[in-house]
Amino acid sequence: MRFVSIREFRSNSATLLKSLPEEGQIVITVSGKPKAVISPTNENTLDQTLQTLRREKSLRALASLHTQSRKRGLDKISTSDIRTLVKSVRRDRRR
Repeated sequence: MRFVSIREFRSNSATLLKSLPEEGQIVITVSGKPKAVISPTNENTLDQTLQTLRREKSLRALASLHTQSRKRGLDKISTSDIRTLVKSVRRDRRR
């Protein structure tokens, strides 16, 4: 994995893109901080690559929801309380 500044990427994008198969991934940085990751793909692997990226994004979102729930104490709600709350919300939506 190689780290390159956005300036270097703009100046040498063709060369850097050609090196992707050997590099594996390139991390683009702005002011020394990572901002993007470029990974090699092709027409044969594009769908799977995108699916993998979407799955990872979903897992991060789920982890964030779990953390927020714990902070708010929602992880201590019983199944019965959840069912009651869902029924109440559904009933209110019908009105």
